[in-house]
Amino acid sequence: MTEPAAPAPDQPAVRAPLMRRWALKMGVFLVVLVGFGGWALYDAAVLYPARQREVASFLEYDYLQALHQAGGARLDSAGVADPAAEFQRLAALRRETGSLGPIDNARYKWLEALAIINALDAQRHTAIPREGVPDARARRNELAQRWTVASGEQRKSPKPLTRWDIPSQWLILVACWAAAGYMALLIVRTAGRKYTWDPTRQRLTLPDGSSLVPADLDDVDKRKWDKFLVFLKVKPGHETLGGKEVRLDLYRHDRLESWVLEMERAAFPDRAEKPAEPAPGEGKADAQPPNNG
Repeated sequence: MTEPAAPAPDQPAVRAPLMRRWALKMGVFLVVLVGFGGWALYDAAVLYPARQREVASFLEYDYLQALHQAGGARLDSAGVADPAAEFQRLAALRRETGSLGPIDNARYKWLEALAIINALDAQRHTAIPREGVPDARARRNELAQRWTVASGEQRKSPKPLTRWDIPSQWLILVACWAAAGYMALLIVRTAGRKYTWDPTRQRLTLPDGSSLVPADLDDVDKRKWDKFLVFLKVKPGHETLGGKEVRLDLYRHDRLESWVLEMERAAFPDRAEKPAEPAPGEGKADAQPPNNG
């Protein structure tokens, strides 16, 4: 007498890993956002201020040169003890009159260049004398060596910043790093979402601990299948998900799509792909007519 076959042992449950393609894509975006934000940080904190300090140095030389050409004695009043107040005064005068004299205009442009990098500091930049600057003539001679060539011609001015250049870099930094933070959080949260599959019972366990088997499904809605989304409509009798619709993102977790399709085949066998019907007349060409003679 033949012994009955032993039941197949239960297969261990399998956890859905992150989809490698999705994780790689998110990782690339994350690196690009962090890198672009770091570039903006370097521009805002180092490169742009350094360039604007060069512009301010050039415009300070223009200002001292204007005083020198107006008469050497004018250099004695070159220092600005309160640069913020002087800048506001010149700006107001410029708005009222529409223009400034050569010396006032040169002083205004110099102070404006310093204001863009928040450097309206008398002790460090505008007072005369100050540390390293004994008098205006010595400062003019120092800047002349820097901003003139051997022939005596003046070098070209560095490109000045606008008042929005540095703030815009800070905004780019905040936007990039905020997006990078969101993306990092999304990766961590997605990695923490646990989908497990019991192949023996065809049971899909969701991150919240509830589970579904094919008999629990009222429908598998694929209206957004092209976007890697599927909606499992649960029968009303389910203990925790009765009457609800479970949305699954098939792009973020590997194997999840195959598990959903397996559940669909078990729940709705009529939806399984059928072999193609032969074309009309196909397969009959070789058939021989009956021999009546």
